[in-house]
Amino acid sequence: MAQGTLHYRKKEWKEAARYLQESKVVEPAGLLMLCEAQLESGQTAEARDTAQLATTFAAGRPDVVESVRRLLARHQLTLDGSPPS
Repeated sequence: MAQGTLHYRKKEWKEAARYLQESKVVEPAGLLMLCEAQLESGQTAEARDTAQLATTFAAGRPDVVESVRRLLARHQLTLDGSPPS
């Protein structure tokens, strides 16, 4: 996770995504980082899957769910695959 976080902070998206994914992160903050890194490196399908996972692990945490939705919206995506409104 440390390598992924380091690359994330440097905005080295592809490397960040790789290391975060390899770390098998399951906490919502780590999943948000992974989702953003995937989006920024063009891994849209993977990012949507990670977003779904983040919202699952963040059950009962509306702030995390809202962060996921905002992140996806910045890239014209939604959790369910429909066009953003």
